[in-house]
Amino acid sequence: MRGSGRLVAIVLGLVIVVLVAVAMLLPAEKSRLLLDYVRVLAWPSVVVSLGVLFRSSIARLANRVRSAEIPGGKLEFFEQLTEAVKAVEDAASEVQDTAVDTRYSVTIGDGKPDNQNDDLRAFGLDLRELRSTADGYVSYRALSERTHYSRAILANAASGKYLPSLVITLAYVEACGGDTSAWEKRWRQLADKLGR
Repeated sequence: MRGSGRLVAIVLGLVIVVLVAVAMLLPAEKSRLLLDYVRVLAWPSVVVSLGVLFRSSIARLANRVRSAEIPGGKLEFFEQLTEAVKAVEDAASEVQDTAVDTRYSVTIGDGKPDNQNDDLRAFGLDLRELRSTADGYVSYRALSERTHYSRAILANAASGKYLPSLVITLAYVEACGGDTSAWEKRWRQLADKLGR
């Protein structure tokens, strides 16, 4: 139980005790009026106190509720909401994955389109396509867990702007279920063409 919840319960309890004590000191008619107020406020105070005291347990239980029947009908809570939240989080993670980490790559060219840049773009595009077709779709988060490289490094590897290291390329391909020997051969050909 947290300190603030305990404090609220103690304060509400003390307020009720003080009101009852004051009612005993007042004349009968005023005492009866004050006790009526206490009776009206007692149950809401107890409910609020219990809600504050057990809020974390109530929150855990509320997350497990799938439907509830009320006098006016039935409420149903859908798992699609949690799935939508997860999809938004994954999309946000994908945006973060586009950050470039150049520590593990080699930049080539002067920014002008040429055959080498086209080859790099094709290499990156094919890596991204491999990821999108592997097991339906593999997020960079899952790919990172499989390869033990950061999402930024993996996104950079498939950006098509740089030639990733052979180790990162093969880890990426293996995590996506691709043919590592074919990709190694392709990587070596491209590295030779780039003079690496």
